[in-house]
Order: sequence, then C-alpha cells, then structure tokens
Amino acid sequence: MPANESGPSVKKKGRRARLLVLVMVLALLAGLGYGAYWSADTVRASFPQTTGSLKVPGLTGTVDVKRDEHGIPQLYADNDEDLFRAQGFVHAQDRFWEMDVRRHMTSGRLSEMFGSGQVETDAFLRTLGWRQVAQAEYDTKLSPETKKYLQAYADGVNAYLKGKSGKDLSVEHATLKLSEGYAPEQWSPVDSVAWLKAMAWDLRGNMQDEIDRSLMANKLSQAQIDELYPPYPFDRNKPIVEGGTVAGGKYTPQGTGTGTGTGTGTGSGTGTGSGTGSSTGSGTGTGTGTGTGTGTGTGSQALPQGGSTASGLAGNATAQGASVGLRTQLTSLAKTLDEIPAILGPNGSGIGSNSWVISGKHTTTGKPLLANDPHLSPQLPSVWYQMGLHCRATSPQCQYDVAGYTFSGMPGVVIGHNADIAWGMTNLGADVTDLYLEQVRPDGYVYDNKTLPFTVRDEVIKVAGGPSKKITVRSTNNGPLISDRSDELGTVGSRAPVPSSAPDRGDGYAVALRWTALDPGKSMDAVFKLNRAKDFPGFRAAAADFEVPSQNLIYADNKGATGNIGYQAPGRIPIRTQGDGRLPAPGWDPKYAWKSGNAGYIPQNEMPWELNPARGYVVTANQAVTESGTGAGKYPYLLTTDWGYGARSQRINDLIEAKIKDSGKISTDDMRTMQMDNSSEIAALLTPMLAKIQVSDPDVRSAQKLLEGWNYTQEPDSAAAAYFNAVWRNILKLSFGDKMPKELRIEGSCVNVRDETSGPADDLAELVRECGTRGPDSAQPDGGDRWFEVVRRLVKDEKSAWWKSPAVRADKATTTRDELFARAMEDARWELTAKLGKDQSTWSWGRLHQLTLKNQTIGTEGPGFMQWLLNRGPWNLGGGEATVNATGWNASGGYGVTWVPSMRMVVNLNDLDKSRWINLTGASGHAYHDNYTDQTNLWAKGELLDWPFGKAAVDKATVHTLTLKPAGSN
Repeated sequence: MPANESGPSVKKKGRRARLLVLVMVLALLAGLGYGAYWSADTVRASFPQTTGSLKVPGLTGTVDVKRDEHGIPQLYADNDEDLFRAQGFVHAQDRFWEMDVRRHMTSGRLSEMFGSGQVETDAFLRTLGWRQVAQAEYDTKLSPETKKYLQAYADGVNAYLKGKSGKDLSVEHATLKLSEGYAPEQWSPVDSVAWLKAMAWDLRGNMQDEIDRSLMANKLSQAQIDELYPPYPFDRNKPIVEGGTVAGGKYTPQGTGTGTGTGTGTGSGTGTGSGTGSSTGSGTGTGTGTGTGTGTGTGSQALPQGGSTASGLAGNATAQGASVGLRTQLTSLAKTLDEIPAILGPNGSGIGSNSWVISGKHTTTGKPLLANDPHLSPQLPSVWYQMGLHCRATSPQCQYDVAGYTFSGMPGVVIGHNADIAWGMTNLGADVTDLYLEQVRPDGYVYDNKTLPFTVRDEVIKVAGGPSKKITVRSTNNGPLISDRSDELGTVGSRAPVPSSAPDRGDGYAVALRWTALDPGKSMDAVFKLNRAKDFPGFRAAAADFEVPSQNLIYADNKGATGNIGYQAPGRIPIRTQGDGRLPAPGWDPKYAWKSGNAGYIPQNEMPWELNPARGYVVTANQAVTESGTGAGKYPYLLTTDWGYGARSQRINDLIEAKIKDSGKISTDDMRTMQMDNSSEIAALLTPMLAKIQVSDPDVRSAQKLLEGWNYTQEPDSAAAAYFNAVWRNILKLSFGDKMPKELRIEGSCVNVRDETSGPADDLAELVRECGTRGPDSAQPDGGDRWFEVVRRLVKDEKSAWWKSPAVRADKATTTRDELFARAMEDARWELTAKLGKDQSTWSWGRLHQLTLKNQTIGTEGPGFMQWLLNRGPWNLGGGEATVNATGWNASGGYGVTWVPSMRMVVNLNDLDKSRWINLTGASGHAYHDNYTDQTNLWAKGELLDWPFGKAAVDKATVHTLTLKPAGSN
C-alpha cells in the first residue's frame, strides 16, 4: 500500500509502544471462536440506529432523520434548538471518533488519548492557546442566539454519549478502552467553537513562505530569492475582481450591475489611501550554479552568485546577531511545524479550492449555477459531512431550511444552499500571520528600548500511561513564543536565562507569532447568519462576521428573471505600519507592530466585493483578489504578496469563456466537466521544448516520443503524463532543489558542499555531505504554480545560472537550459523504469499518482495490521498540481496525492432538487459500515450524486427514517 504523505497524523516514536498494545487487543478480537464473534460485535456495535425511534433528552418535539442510500441524513424539526440538538446527535452517531480526536487536538490534549508521543504536539497547541481563545469567544463575543444553538448541539452529542463507551462508540474507542481504560467526557459548546481555530490554522496564509524566504537567506542573495518568488502575473492571470475603488469608507466595485431585490453597486474612479506592495531585493552577477542530488554524487554544491546573502529579517535589523539568531530559531520552528497535525492539508501553494458561479444569462437553466470544490487533505473519514437541516415550517421559532456540507463537531452548514441563496468558499490567502524575532533578557523581552515582562501561564499536559508534563507558555505584546516549543534548537552564542520549564533561547532570541485567529472573534455567528440569509445584503452581513479564516465567498440567488451572482472578500486582515509581511520582523522595533484596535484592520466596508459583474461570472481559485497599489483602479490596502499564481483560476476563466463563445450557454454537466479538467499549464509550456531536445540514448528517446502529440491532459491512464511529470520533477530538483539550503530540502536529499572552514573548493577532501531536513509535505521546490511562474520566466534565458548542475556519476555537468532538460529527461526515464518497469506500454500517471485514504490517527502510524483494518485504497488518479482537478503532489516528496478536491458540488438555482454533490469518502466514520467509503469510487471518476432538497424529493430518496422523540414521550 503506497504511502500517502499528507494529513494530520498522530506521530512520534513514543506512540509505537501504545499502538502495539492496541494491535494486540485487535489481534485477540480477530481470533477464532468467541474472539471472532466478539470481533464482529465490536465492529458493528457502534453502527447507528437509522430506523424506528429513539428518545433524546432535551427535545421539545419530534425530529425526523431521513437517510438516503448513501446514509446522508436530512433532519426535520419544529424549532431551531431541536434541529441543532438533533444535528449533534446524528453527527455523534456517525462520526464521534473523529469529533473526539478533533477536540483533543484543538485543546492540546492528544496525549490523554495517545500517550507520550503527542506531548510535543500538545505543548505547541497549548502555546497557541486555541482552546483559551475559543472560550473567550464563547464568553464575550458570540450572540446569545449562537450560544443557544451551540448548547443545543452539545446537548444532542451528550444525549448520544449517555450510557455508551468503548465499542458502543467506535472500534477505535474499543481499542483505547481495552488497552488504557479511556472514556470520553461530555461535549461542550467550546469544543465546537475551537474547531474553527484548527480550520484557521491550516488556512493561515503565508507563514510557511515567510519562514522559507528567511531560511533561503542562508545561501541565497535577495535577488535570487526574488527570482524564486516572482510577482503575480496580472497581465496573464485575471484577479477575482478588477478595478473598484475605496472612497468615503466604502468599496465600490467596477462595472457591477443592478441586483434584483438586493441593492445595487456601480461606478469606477480612482482609489485613495496608501498602497504598499512588495519590496525587491538587490544583488548582481550570475556566477556558477552546481549541485548534486541524493545518491553518490561527487560534485560540490555552489550557488548562482548574486551578491551577499540576504539577512532573512525585515528591514536592516542585524543588531546583536539577529540574523544568526533568526535562522537558528526558524530552522527549529520549521521542524516543529512539520510535526503539527495538518487537519485540512499541507500549508503551501496547493491548499486552496475552486469555486465559480455563472449568471443565469449564460446557463441552460436560466438561473445561476454555482460550483465549489475545496482542496484539502485526503482523510478518512472525509473532513466534510453532508446533511440537510429543515424546519417543517419556517417561522421566527424555526428559521432554517438549509443543506450542504457540515463539520462534524460543529452545528450549522458551512458550504451549501438554503431555499433562497447558495454560497461557496475558497481560501483567500490573506496575510494574517507575522513572525517576530524577539530579544530575550533575564527579566523579559525588549520593546522600544525597554525591557517588558513576559505574560506567563503554566499548562499541565496529562499523558495516558505516564506522568503529566508541566510547560510554561510565554507571550510578548506580539504573541506567544512558539519557538519555546522546540527541543531541537541548538544554542549559538550567549544564552538568555529563562525559567527552567521554558527552554533557553540561542543568542538570546525567540520567535513570537502574531495571528488574527488568536484574538476572539464572531465567525461562529457568521455560520448561522449565512444559513438563513435570503439575499445579497443578508449574505454580506453574514460575511462581515466571518473574521477567521479569511475566505473568498461566492454567491447566487434565484431572484428575478435570471437570478443574481456575487462575491465578497471577508476577514480580519491587519494593516501594517511598516513592512509587508514577507519576512519575520524585529519584535523590539515598534514600527513593525500591528496597529491596535479596530483601526489596525481593513474595515469590512472597504473589502472587495461585486454583484452581477458585466462579464457574467465570478471565479475564485486562490488567485489574487485584486491588484494593490496607489494608481487608478488599484486597491489601497495590501492583502498579501503570496497569492496562488492563478494557473487554475485562469484555466477556469478560459473554459467558461470558450463555452459561452461556442454555445452561449453552460449546463450543470458542463460545470461538472470543468471540475474534472486535467490540463497542465506547465506541460503546455515545456513539452514543445522537451520535444526538440536531441537525445541519443534509445530508451530515453523512446520515452521522449510519448510526448509527441500529447494534449497536456493528465488522465490516470496516460503514459505521457507520467513521463512529463517525472521530467518536471527532475527539472525542479536539478535546477533548484539541489541548490536550496538544507532546511528546505526534503529529508534524505544530500549534496556535497564546501566546508567553509577548510581549504580550496576544488579539493574534494574539503567537501562535506549535507542532507535535507524538511518533511515531504513542505519541502521545496514543491512544483506548485509558483514554480510554474519561476520556470516560465527563466526559460527565456538559456544560460541562466539556475540551469547549471554538476557532474554525477557518468553524467556531464550542465551549463545551459537544454543540457539540464536533457539530463532531467534521462533521469526521469530511469526513475520510471525503477518505479513502473522498463516496458513503457505499462506506464500510466495513475500508477504513480495514487491516493490511499488513511484513518487520521491509528491508520497513519500504526503497524500494518492496523492500517489494513482502517485504511482504504489505493486509487489511481488523474489530475495533478495546479490543475482544476487538483489532486496535488509535492515534487520534492514524490508523486503520491497530498491534497484533493475534498468534495464537489454544483448548485442549480433554477431547481434546487437538480443540484448535484459528492463527498470524498462517505457519511460514516465507522470502519466496515456500508457508507464508510461508498462515494469514493464515484468521486474518483468525477461523478456526482443527486442532491434532493425539497420535501418531496427527500421523501423519494429516503430509505431509512429514524424518529427522535422527547424523553418523556410515548
């Protein structure tokens, strides 16, 4: 079974002994006779009751739970609290193991379930303080109505838990109970609120880029780093909105039409305010670039010369060895981040989503069509849970008639539609995090030439099967010291004395995190407001509360002759007084601090939006929202400089334009076909060049011929796609990967570098072996569309220093683009021979690009038996990196799928019962339940299920009905 290199694994060596105990328990359960009977009983005991009736304490009336053949429930109630109480009950029926693990993660309590191996993860999450922030939100920010719904949901979960433990909850709980006596505690409203913090963490923006740029400064000049982070190509890939102005405290879209029953927005003009934008570095010269990959290379690793290396710190802050201290801190921090569970997916260029909405003027239905497919970590069960929440009759006491994708553990619908509007989301990618290098002294930290005391709190981490561990969390005015949580940090220079429970900081420095999600907010209010919004003003009012994570929100309604479409960029986005957030900032300098209070954030009324744009559609796929600057038509605020580079979004734009031009109308099935588009932008750029390379080796020439006539689509059965992607991976490795500092190269990727303390560089005795330290999900180059843009710019210069690579074994050193391309083609041929066999007729992209769905705890790190019990797959997939069908992979880590379209939906605003949807896995989180992975084969083929919404359609699709009754009823 191939490894799947993504997802929130419960890691560390200390877990293995505990897992062995669990394996022994399951092995006993799988024995003969009584053991075999008990094994079946254990597996089935937690399957939910889906017919008949059950009494649920707290209900004031009956609730019907109607499930279709895929186990997707539609709930019907007479008041809001009963509806959300039933939602909690049903979520727990199908997904309580997932819910239980999530709440332990968000509160930094995984060690209570999985033992000492999770102490470091818990310590980091306690340092961030997600649970404390969620508690503060619940206590001080959320509306009374939201709190009422959260409590009802918690009551429903607890009603399900009453009297249950071990095998009654899940096979995973059975193993924990038998091996350690674990029993889950009651669910609380704050458990639900805290989940939004985990969501925000994985969608936090450019923090990884900030770390990577700073670490690149170990070897590269600022000019070279700038080449690897080119500006967004506005001339080629359209932003979400174009034009628009900010004046008088309001954003006015450009060319926005009139909405039917929803208000209007028109106008153009010039923006006001101060633009920021990204700064560029300096450095000259080309020099020579050489390097080797893993294996037995003997050449030395030099770099393109471009002046002195960058400092890696914003401004000119080099006092007291700051640059050295920063690199030491970030190297260790990067390792720590690699071990933190990524609930939604790897934080980088891949995580994102597609969404687009087409005006009824351009659809076959005459009303809008809205599509959405968030790209997240593949996990089992899926992060999403499909559900409908219906009031039998809407009234002030029962306000909801909504269906879509929910998060188990949280009330409401996150993405979907109600009877009036539909909405979708993609990650906006705003820069809402900054790292600060702090000067640490014995009695505090330095700020504005003064020494201020830390804010300190103690945390006790309880550990299953072992003693508790106490940690001290220290915070500055910029945020918690996240570097305190690394035990791998080497000390350089002098040490700053600190309390014994907080580690010493090398050079007297530490790294603090400023992040909008660490301030209490109202995003939970926004979920309920979205669910009951009836028009565009109601949608925008809900978006105003969606503070973190910052998402692109698209909109459609069924008002008027052709309906309305729209877009809103929400979020709590900081205004920096100095710097652009691209690099860590000096925490001791007040010029780099965020503005305080509401004045420190972009006002929601000045965030970009549009209603019924003249082009007739809106596309969001993690591209730039708009162009920032000071000129006419430029947005006066800086949202980020680290957008996705628009490969997917522009492809969707092109597909829509072509379809409108060809037939004038777009159908629901056209939307589905677009979601499965496998076209590769980088293949279209490079394949014509590769086809012209002179190749003498007959085996390599045979592989090269696969590219002749290829249409650049990455179908699962395509040999050409397999070979091209192998060539692309090797181009990246030879050009960039071998020249990266070790902190960014994948673990095990080793090159020879000169020992700077020794003699001449041409003396092989003076070379030392340097190996990468980065995990496979975040190693660079990852091959995302940023690297598309890097290579697009460099291919014009056939003699760029980046094309230089040293001799390895019998290979000659390369000095030009075509020489390096030829070497990559040869290396790719032998790589695929090793992986897929010499016979090219058996090659296919799907054999390389496989998806294995893993249970996100025991199924990721457990011994083979455990993985066999809980995991499923593999599936051979098409698509790829930065394609519309975004089955992502990290080019440094291998070809395995690391993120996927976690669900797909197409909403038909003309007839909601003709909408379509699919989930990555199934409704059930119970291994061996019929609905565990029953949607996955359909998902892999790009098929969609019917999505009934109206009462008649739901009744027709229903195969099981369960009635939940008040505790005292007959």
